[in-house]
Amino acid sequence: MSRESRGEAADPPAARKKIRTLSRQNLSLAWSTIRGRKGGFATVLIAIAVGSAVITACGVLLETGIRSGVPAERYHRAAVVVGGYQAMPVEGDADPRLSERVRLPADTVAKVAAVPGVASAVGDVSVRITVLKKGSVLGGPSVYGHGWSASALAPFTLRSGTRPRADDDVVLDGDLARRAGVAPGDTLTLVTGSKPGSYRVSGVAEPATPLQRQSAVFFTDGQATRLHGPSGKIDAVGVLAAKGTDADDLADRIKKAVPGVVTHTRDDRGDVETLDVGQMRSFLVEVAIAFGATMILLVIIVVAGTLALSVQQRRRELALLRAVGATPRQVLRMLGAEAVLVGVIGAALGAVPGILLALLLHTVFTAAGALPPGFSLVITPLPVLFALLICVPAARIGGRLAARRAANVSAVEALGDAAVDRRSSAGSGSRSACCSCPRAWPSRSCCRSRCPASRPSRAPPAPPWSS
Repeated sequence: MSRESRGEAADPPAARKKIRTLSRQNLSLAWSTIRGRKGGFATVLIAIAVGSAVITACGVLLETGIRSGVPAERYHRAAVVVGGYQAMPVEGDADPRLSERVRLPADTVAKVAAVPGVASAVGDVSVRITVLKKGSVLGGPSVYGHGWSASALAPFTLRSGTRPRADDDVVLDGDLARRAGVAPGDTLTLVTGSKPGSYRVSGVAEPATPLQRQSAVFFTDGQATRLHGPSGKIDAVGVLAAKGTDADDLADRIKKAVPGVVTHTRDDRGDVETLDVGQMRSFLVEVAIAFGATMILLVIIVVAGTLALSVQQRRRELALLRAVGATPRQVLRMLGAEAVLVGVIGAALGAVPGILLALLLHTVFTAAGALPPGFSLVITPLPVLFALLICVPAARIGGRLAARRAANVSAVEALGDAAVDRRSSAGSGSRSACCSCPRAWPSRSCCRSRCPASRPSRAPPAPPWSS
C-alpha cells in the first residue's frame, strides 16, 4: 500500500533534499525541545554521562595495559630482550597467558648474535632462590639466581670482592648483601629447589639502576645452568646493540631472522624480566575490555528505555506533528537529533570524571597488588575520543529504537493514541465518570444529573388513537 493511499503526505524531492541539507534546523529544533523538557532528558543525560565516565576510565586502563609497562632493572642496558611467546594460542579467541615461563633453545643465542646490528647476545637463566639468615627466611623482594655473564645486561659493577670462580662462589647485589648482613668472604645459606646449600660470598655488585622488585644472586655460568634444571634451555636472550643501531629496527631484524621468538624493547622488557608484569598487563586489558563492553550495552539499553518513555509522554505533540503533515522521516530526524545532542553533551560531561575514575582504579589496583609498583598510567586524548565515538552512536541507536513506533504510526492512529484515557480520568480521585458517558464530571451526583446517558429513559407519549 502506498503512502498516498494511507492518507500520508509524500515527501517531494525538494523537501527531502532540504531535510538532508538543513541539518542545522533539526539540531536547533532538537535543542529547543531539550530546553523545554529538561526534566524528561535529565535521566538520559545522566545515564550517558555515567556511561561516558566508565568507558573513558576503561579506555585509559586499556591503553595503559597496551602501551605502559614497568621499566627494566636487570635488562636496563639491553636494547632488545628476546623471549618465547608467553601465551597459549587459541584460534578464534584471546590467547590466555601462561604462568610458567616459555623457554628457548640454547642455540638461540648464536642465531641472535649473527643478526646485523647485534654487538653481543647474552643468554640468561633465572633460578628462584630463598636466602636463609640465622635459620630463618630473609624477607624482602623475590631473589633470583643468574649466571655471571648476565650481569653485563644491567650492568652490575663489582663494588668489593671478585667475580664467582668456583661453583660454590656467589656475588650478591648490594641491597641483598646489606639485608643479609654478609660481606665478601662470609658464608651464606641458599635454598634452590628445596635443597639448601652453603656458598661463599665472593663479591658484592651494584646495578646501574636500583633493584626494587627483585634481588640478584650471581653464580658461575655452569652452576647457574645446573641449578636451572633442563639442559639446552635458556629463559631469555639479552641483546646489546651496536653503536648507532635503533632498538626497534634491530628487534624487527631479529624477529625475521629467528622465527618463533618474541622481541621486547623499552618498558616491554620488564615482561620478560618478571612474568608477573605481563600477567598483570593482561589482567588490566581484560578487565578494561569486559567493563567497557558491558557499559556500552547498558548505555544503549538505558537510553532506549528512557527515550521510549519520553516519546510516550509526548504522544500528543507527535500526533499533532503527524496530523499537520510531518512525515515519519521528519519525526525520526527530529528525535534522532535530540538523542545526538544529549549524547554529545553527556559524553563530554563524563570525560573528566572518567579520567579521575581511571586514576582511582589505578591506585586501588596498585594497593591491592593487582598492578606492580612503577606501572605508570597512560593518559591521552584517545580514550575521551573513544567515549564520544561510542556514546553518541549508542544514544543515536537508542533514540532510533525508541522513535520507530512513534514515527511509523499513521496520522489518524496518532490522534487516536493521543486521546485521553477514560479509565485514567476515572481513577484520578477528584473526578468520576459514568461507564456509558465519554465525559468526566466533578462528582458522581453531578454526573447523574447532567449526563444524558445516566438519565432514566422516558417512554414516548401514547398516540391519541391508541385509546
